[in-house]
Amino acid sequence: MMVLVGIAYRGSDAYLKTNKRTDISSLILVGGWIESMHFSTMAYKTKPSDALKFRIAEQKQALGSLLRILGNYDAPDVVDLTTALNDLSKFTRA
Repeated sequence: MMVLVGIAYRGSDAYLKTNKRTDISSLILVGGWIESMHFSTMAYKTKPSDALKFRIAEQKQALGSLLRILGNYDAPDVVDLTTALNDLSKFTRA
């Protein structure tokens, strides 16, 4: 399933970039990350494991990259999302 999702994402990403809609492409990427973090944290709450905790912790680096990507856009909703993710980033440093 991950292979198919990856193929679909790359196709959508290429289409959006070709049509100068990199903002939408970036938001899709961020949305996928948020969704995967939600699933991961819910799975951890249901059945904690050190392996899953480590995988969640690894996402701090990805969060930094996502913040750099979102920093390129000034639409109000994107700014709000960036602010919320920035707050999360500060929380994860503790």
